Amino acid sequence: MSRRALGIVGAIAVVAVVGVAAAFFFHGSNAPAPVTLSDSSGSGSGTPSTTGSSGAGTSGSGTASASGGLAGTWKVQASGNTFVGYRVGEKLASLSTHTTAIGRTSAVTGTLTATGTSVTAANITANLSQLKSDQARRDNAIKMRGLETTNFPTATFKLTSPIRFGTVATGKVVNTTATGNLTLHGVTKRVQFPLQGKYTGSNIEVAGLVPIQFADYQIQAPTFAGFVTVDNNGMMELDLVFTKSA
Repeated sequence: MSRRALGIVGAIAVVAVVGVAAAFFFHGSNAPAPVTLSDSSGSGSGTPSTTGSSGAGTSGSGTASASGGLAGTWKVQASGNTFVGYRVGEKLASLSTHTTAIGRTSAVTGTLTATGTSVTAANITANLSQLKSDQARRDNAIKMRGLETTNFPTATFKLTSPIRFGTVATGKVVNTTATGNLTLHGVTKRVQFPLQGKYTGSNIEVAGLVPIQFADYQIQAPTFAGFVTVDNNGMMELDLVFTKSA
């Protein structure tokens, strides 16, 4: 094959790789906003407040206190809003703009125990091998790169300090902080992160974002053919709905 023909073949190959990489990148451009709770039923958009502290919630006039109904053991609801996932920035080599890649799994199990208006214990397990984003190429890539979910299929969180919700009113969002041990990619680290909680009368829903530095968990940020790079940090996102155990 002539040098000119080899050059043409090479150029076609580069264009093809760039095209695939661009498709991989731009599929994350319509990412949903970070999860947050609202005083009405369901979730809204925006970022969970980081200014709340123990007892920082509000109770609207005419709304019944929930302190009696919270006590007991609760388990993660198998359906509904429940998910654990990631949010991470991606960048196409030729552009300065980032886009956000999001993957989520609803394969989450676990329990929490409440006494009064405090959560005294919580153990959560997420099956990361079932993470799904808007791009199958990305989902396949993280099986062997980055999160390496083939080798490290689960993430776990165990509460180590009580979550104190203070005054809790049915249907009202409370902002607080959760502290515990997060195991990700086979590495366990102590984490502390802002958390929102809401008691609806039949369910407890919590939502939060946990900052993740990949190096802390021995995760190497993946690249795609050198054209797409991934930030060396991201967020673990959660929205968990609990129902009371029988």
